[in-house]
Amino acid sequence: MAEINGLEDEIVEEGHFIVPDSVEDKECWYTYVEHEERGKIPCSPHSLYPSWIDGANPDEDELVTFQEALEAVEKSRAKHGHDDGLTGVMLALSADVVPDLAVIDIDDCVGPESGEMTELAANMIEDLDSTFWEVSPSGTGLHGYYFDSKGLDSEYQQKDTLELYTNRGVTFTGRHVKGTAQEIDECPGMIGAYQRMYNDEKYSESDTSDVHEQKLRESVQGREYLDGGLDDESHTSGRGDGVDALSGRTKRVAEAMIQYGDDDLVRLYENGDSRDVWSEWETMKKDEDGNERLMPDRSSAEFSLLMKICWWGMVADMFDFQLDQSEIEEIFLSSDIARRQKCARPDYVSLSAYKAIEKTRRDYLDD
Repeated sequence: MAEINGLEDEIVEEGHFIVPDSVEDKECWYTYVEHEERGKIPCSPHSLYPSWIDGANPDEDELVTFQEALEAVEKSRAKHGHDDGLTGVMLALSADVVPDLAVIDIDDCVGPESGEMTELAANMIEDLDSTFWEVSPSGTGLHGYYFDSKGLDSEYQQKDTLELYTNRGVTFTGRHVKGTAQEIDECPGMIGAYQRMYNDEKYSESDTSDVHEQKLRESVQGREYLDGGLDDESHTSGRGDGVDALSGRTKRVAEAMIQYGDDDLVRLYENGDSRDVWSEWETMKKDEDGNERLMPDRSSAEFSLLMKICWWGMVADMFDFQLDQSEIEEIFLSSDIARRQKCARPDYVSLSAYKAIEKTRRDYLDD
């Protein structure tokens, strides 16, 4: 059990809800809804029924005080119920809203029952106990808030071993971690220092594909998801050829998906038309004129398909085997949705498949 500043069995004092004074009354809050497929989606605090907004660049009139955002969530749940109403509040990280505010987001670092922290989380708490820390909505992660006037180091990954943010919405619980400050401290240069300490360097946009892949392989996650996937030639050939291009285990799983699955799978594999599937996945984006409107979200549609393949290939009890990552990628690439040019990139497909496999394991297979 990690013991930091007296943190032993319980790392939060339940029943005590804390919002730092430096942000509580500022208009830097909005709401969010938890979506089964797409995760936490920022929403307007002025609509009791979830109305999506751009959380990275919210309009000023969508930002309210913490109390106003919390009241919107309570009223939404009272009117629409727990399942259909708003889920919680988000704090807007933006230089235009709260200058220099940053957050460290550490996932899966607190035991859900024991409350035991990982060594990484314990070290972070010990290093930064002068600032405000909270437990994330899942109960298994931590958020550390601080003001850093120097900001991110552009040469290092923002999301790697540590997730470090200065321009997005972050879900807020107020479940204060014992032994840490109740106010947000000023820590200039801290976010860049932690990037350099824990995260990998970025690859340059000018890198060749070989250099790009080599740098990915030098990172822990890069080695895992690239080594588990198909080779480069398999990614660039046969995309969108349908189930007939498959054989053996992959064909058996794909045929079962189509026979017993939903209409989307028929459209993607038999009809060869992914446009309707894409149109069902929308998000707020800027069009060519700079106006925000709902537009197809192809990446979410692709990830949804990968999750379905993972379920059929790893969870469904009609097979006496589990597909590996390369087989899951093979089924994905045979669909019409994989005709998109982005799906010719091995790093994109392999990382997406890797994430889908990990999520499937967490949701269905891990004890």
